[in-house]
Amino acid sequence: MRDYRSGLVPKETKAKNIIIGSISFARLIGLFIALAVASAFQPYVNSNIQTILFISFPLFFWILSGKDPVNPTKIFAQGLSSYLQNLMDPKQYLSIIGAAYQKSQEEKEREAKNNET
Repeated sequence: MRDYRSGLVPKETKAKNIIIGSISFARLIGLFIALAVASAFQPYVNSNIQTILFISFPLFFWILSGKDPVNPTKIFAQGLSSYLQNLMDPKQYLSIIGAAYQKSQEEKEREAKNNET
């Protein structure tokens, strides 16, 4: 008898190593790195700004490493980068009639060049 599970591909192949509650190992390491980066700015900023950095850097990391609300298979940073890339791409809105008109104009220009030579 053939196994009914043979040939099936899992939807997610990455194993999530959960440490505490819903915090994965990668997020925990990322939080430590965010705190280390905030402490690296310590000699260069005022003491009031230091507390803001110690709160904001891990908070920004936590938000950017969360799930994307539109596509939960991506993290928020990937969704944000694809959104910004789509926003910056040049938009070309040619209707079917517009594309046909442009094509006919190009053909007329080619015929005019061929007739001149």
